[in-house]
Amino acid sequence: MNYKKLGQILGKIMILEGVLMIAPLIVSFVYKENIEHVLGFLIPIILLVGIGFLLQLLKPKRNNFYQKEGFALTALVWIIMTLFGALPFVISGDVPNYIDACFEIMSGFTTTGSSIITDITTISHSILFWRSFSHWIGGMGILVFVLIFIPESDDGSSMHLLRAESPGPQVGKLVSKMKVTTRILYLIYLGMTILEVIILMFDKPIAGYENEKLFFSFLTAFGSAGTGGFGFIPGSMELFNPFSQYVVSIFLLLFGCNFSLYYLILIGKAKNVLKSEEFKSYLLVVCLAVFFVFISLVNKFDSFPQEYTTEEAFRHSLFQVASLITTTGFSTTDFHKAISKIKDEYNLDGLTIRCFDLLSKINTTSCLSLALLNQEGIIGTCEGDIPTMISMHVLNKVTKQVGFQANPSRIDVENKQMVLAHCTLPLNMVDKYNFDTHFESGIGVAIKGYLKEEVITIFKLSKNLKDYYVTTGRIIRNLEETNLCRTQIEIKVDENIEYFLNRPYGNHHVIIYGDYKKEIIEYMNNIK
Repeated sequence: MNYKKLGQILGKIMILEGVLMIAPLIVSFVYKENIEHVLGFLIPIILLVGIGFLLQLLKPKRNNFYQKEGFALTALVWIIMTLFGALPFVISGDVPNYIDACFEIMSGFTTTGSSIITDITTISHSILFWRSFSHWIGGMGILVFVLIFIPESDDGSSMHLLRAESPGPQVGKLVSKMKVTTRILYLIYLGMTILEVIILMFDKPIAGYENEKLFFSFLTAFGSAGTGGFGFIPGSMELFNPFSQYVVSIFLLLFGCNFSLYYLILIGKAKNVLKSEEFKSYLLVVCLAVFFVFISLVNKFDSFPQEYTTEEAFRHSLFQVASLITTTGFSTTDFHKAISKIKDEYNLDGLTIRCFDLLSKINTTSCLSLALLNQEGIIGTCEGDIPTMISMHVLNKVTKQVGFQANPSRIDVENKQMVLAHCTLPLNMVDKYNFDTHFESGIGVAIKGYLKEEVITIFKLSKNLKDYYVTTGRIIRNLEETNLCRTQIEIKVDENIEYFLNRPYGNHHVIIYGDYKKEIIEYMNNIK
């Protein structure tokens, strides 16, 4: 193993990562962020450049670089870039846990797009830029990135690395030198990214984000180029104007192609592109997928009551297919519109959704939709819980409130205290809330609400709708625990807390503000 040569090349890559961090540092200065965010990039830059420079002082006796060195370097690059790339998250305080930060940046470099960030609106501009920029850095593949620095070898190790990372089954040198090949690929990649940014700038700003047009254009282009899909505003691409949605759709498909095809176009061999079996198969699959999704949207089905215009149906079909086939994960559609359509069509005053069924069928949850329905005064409960839905109707009749459906998560009988938690609640029940993911699945949009520390009433009907539990209490505090559903409250119950440990009427119970125990008992006695 040529350790000195390995260290020397690794040093070059560390210096380059430090140089790349200058971009988010500039963003930090542009948006006049606090000193923690500036230091969040300045410290890693100094460390990377300093260590990288010291590694350049190594003098290898030979410059040979074979396959074993190549694979060792690849592993080390993943580790080093992640360990240092996570530092800005931690130093800035946006993601204080270092393990979480490593997950976030590794998700970026691998263009996975999974995130541990629960409220994207709290993240600074510089960190948003860095996490999306990590998609762009890893989009062509870390191994292709490494090839820029690896010297040519006679055993073909550079070619093996290129095959391991490049998209598509047909991989080869574009020109005789591997270094030149990788640089051509990156120039094409850079050019397409810049072109997408320019075209996105022709669209009007997103409503509510009028001053973020250029910034969002860059983040969108980074996510499209890397086909990673890190979101930077709630709702993914739903708030984007149709023009931008079309632009992103097209560029997602373009970035999903084999880049060797673009090189053929640049050297005047466009006809060879049309002869590529890979390209023809790719185009055929995309066209068929868009067609079938489009047909399903323009025709009304009982199982999917959402109605679209012809243009909307085509746009959503194209976007979703492009996002899925490139594994990007951007989305333009709103599940709540479909639920609202069901509510309007059947004139419903309330409904319950078997939300865990949605996870396997459409890869989302109903948490946000139920929160919006309850805010409108339409009773909505999750997990197909009919008794809880009717319990909420009873409370609404008595108090004119729509309550918080929650699960008992921890009970302290001695102090008459318990913790209740759930991933959805009426948005007008709280003064402050954040968006998060669904706790059990980590997908969808859930609500992290902060309830008022007031007197409350807890109520639940039994399955036979004849018996019921009602008591009063007080919210002591809101919690921030990571192992519970997103909205969490600790309460002190006035009486009969043992009920929750003996034979409770199900898992979910409903909480409303105020002491309405007497009125509820009177109402229940009158309807028997």
